[in-house]
Amino acid sequence: MSHSFGFSPESGTVAPEDGADNAFPVRDNAVQDNAPDAEAAAVENGADAASEAPGRRRTAKLLANHQVLCSTRFRNAVEGLAERNGVTLAEILESAMILATPARLEAIADPGEPEPGDLAVTVVPLANGQSRTFRRKPCLKIRGPMGLDPALIRRLLSFALALDNDDEWRLVPVAEVTRPYHQIATLERRIHALVDILRQQYPNVTEEPPRNLRQATALMGFPNEWCIDEAAINKRFREMARVFHPDTGLAACAKRMNSLIEARKLLLRFINTSRRASAAS
Repeated sequence: MSHSFGFSPESGTVAPEDGADNAFPVRDNAVQDNAPDAEAAAVENGADAASEAPGRRRTAKLLANHQVLCSTRFRNAVEGLAERNGVTLAEILESAMILATPARLEAIADPGEPEPGDLAVTVVPLANGQSRTFRRKPCLKIRGPMGLDPALIRRLLSFALALDNDDEWRLVPVAEVTRPYHQIATLERRIHALVDILRQQYPNVTEEPPRNLRQATALMGFPNEWCIDEAAINKRFREMARVFHPDTGLAACAKRMNSLIEARKLLLRFINTSRRASAAS
């Protein structure tokens, strides 16, 4: 659905109709065009009160000629965009006003006025066969809603240029935007399922640390404490740490990792004590 923009004296904004949320500030010192031009614009846009639907009021566009100072590079880019698409600068501005909500414009910076040395050179032939050279600041002459600030016009045109560059902005269907989120949700469900499977492989690893040797042996998956040595304990600990380590584990859990550490300490202490007792005897 297309939207038209009109000037509201009460609010001081140029706002789209049909309930759109775009609203652009205007200058209070804007000069209104002649009334016949406004009436002609109203007729061209079908603003006939008798033909409007009940309860709906349309506002005629009040247009003005804007002379917007800008850099030569920016002017050439905007004019090139209009030429490539076979439209006028006014049509680009109007399209940008429809698409660029205030929230979207927050990401667009004002390209600013031209630098002091940035001058446009115009050579005008004279009747006597000679010519005269004029040097002026480059600008864009564009017709649009009256009262628009030059900085806002530059930002709107910058928005149009950004839309023309697929590397910066793209208009895409909602389904294309939301598809990655659905894919991420699917991956998260699969990861949770994998974590549950890994935890089922180590059912004895609980968040409560072991209190005795029997609990430590069961937690690390050994049948008893007499069939293990220090190498077997460290190997099993490394395997289980890859699952439960709080930073790198697939089923990361700090409390279960602490239980593993405590179980390893108990088993190693038992191995060392048994070794010393055997050496003493």
